[in-house]
Amino acid sequence: MTEETVEVVVEHLGLRLLDLRGVGLSSADAGLLARLVTGLQQVWMGYSPLASSQAEAILENVAAGSKLRKLAMCFTDLSTVEPGLLARAVAGLEEVDLSSTQLTAQAVLSAAGSSSKLKKLDLAMNDSMPVVRPELLAAAVLNLEEFSIGHSAVSSQQIEAIFSAISGATKLKVLKIGYNRIIEFPDDRVSQFRNVEGMINLLELVPRLSFLFHVKMDLLRAAFYICCFKYSIDKDRYKIVRID
Repeated sequence: MTEETVEVVVEHLGLRLLDLRGVGLSSADAGLLARLVTGLQQVWMGYSPLASSQAEAILENVAAGSKLRKLAMCFTDLSTVEPGLLARAVAGLEEVDLSSTQLTAQAVLSAAGSSSKLKKLDLAMNDSMPVVRPELLAAAVLNLEEFSIGHSAVSSQQIEAIFSAISGATKLKVLKIGYNRIIEFPDDRVSQFRNVEGMINLLELVPRLSFLFHVKMDLLRAAFYICCFKYSIDKDRYKIVRID
């Protein structure tokens, strides 16, 4: 997308939603791109490189307050973004997809646990998840309506903390923890939560082994992620957990 095109879109007063996934944005001015994103209500980005200056400009505008309610930046490298800035931006949104962004998960989850706005958070395919304190992860889950950490190498201790937290009162409706290496987590523990009255209505895919656990290449991750949408999954191979 050229800078001229971005300028035209910025001036389109009636626009509320924009899908920029796979669109080349590297040549766009960082400030102009930030104005474009934060002037809308919903924006999907990702699957194409963003310069650090562009990502930071967008997140700074979001953190300062904007019209934006839903933002997806999946498969965008955010490893150089200051964790505090990312946390402030996330706290001001309602729905955020930061899957496979190489972010610092602890800062984002800290913000998710205290945000009064955030309802839906996707942190799937982020390798920093294993270092997150279980209690911090549990607090974030309790404050969300939908949460995804698939393909993130979460530990059995983290899963235990999540399940223990949601055994009481919770806003959580959908929990996606598929494709994590949780072979130590006992079957009867999952069954215990399935039997909690009024809590578990929807089970999300939770396989015992993840064959992508050690895959680090973003290209392979992206290919598998896309294939999940194209092919049906044999549900007999998975445990299903659905939460009301």
